[in-house]
Amino acid sequence: MLALHHLALACDSLAVLPSATADGLGGLYAKNADRSRNEAQPIAVHPRANHKKGEEITLDTDLKIPQVPVTYGHAGSRPNWANRYGGYSEGVNEFGVGIGNEMFPSYSIKGDDGWKPQAEFTDLDRLVLERSRTAAEAVSVLTSLISAYGQTCRTCPEKANYNSMFMVVDPIEAYSVMAVGHEWGWKRFDDAATNGTGI
Repeated sequence: MLALHHLALACDSLAVLPSATADGLGGLYAKNADRSRNEAQPIAVHPRANHKKGEEITLDTDLKIPQVPVTYGHAGSRPNWANRYGGYSEGVNEFGVGIGNEMFPSYSIKGDDGWKPQAEFTDLDRLVLERSRTAAEAVSVLTSLISAYGQTCRTCPEKANYNSMFMVVDPIEAYSVMAVGHEWGWKRFDDAATNGTGI
């Protein structure tokens, strides 16, 4: 019998556009994770909150970034190795914006700012949920954060230390964003991009 932990596993995301459902329900999103079966990922829930001018957030890499005046209510799957700010593998916010990431193999994982602090993919997931009302806005927030702070996972377990491809969804749209260091690219998915399936 082949043990599951010997199989090559990977994260996968699935999104369903409104056109793929009988009632026009969109925003259906699912993600699995290629994480160890011994890794706990408790669900963290944070209500909408107001913040004082000049506040900063310290991310897992010791990177400090400005806080926004209002963070939206959200819930996310928080890996037990995430600390301080506590980012997510995947999550959803009060507006139905969802985000998660998959491994994106690249030859340039450390070819950006060397070992200067950058944003980890888990922190980026949470920051996007806190700051976005739509998937389109989430892509803008995500790519702005990546441009400013880079994307890495230096404090992650070794098998999670990779560049990321993010799926971003809301009740009507779905996007994919690929990130390497400070560089990124994105694509919006519609029925033509999904061969008419909407999935």
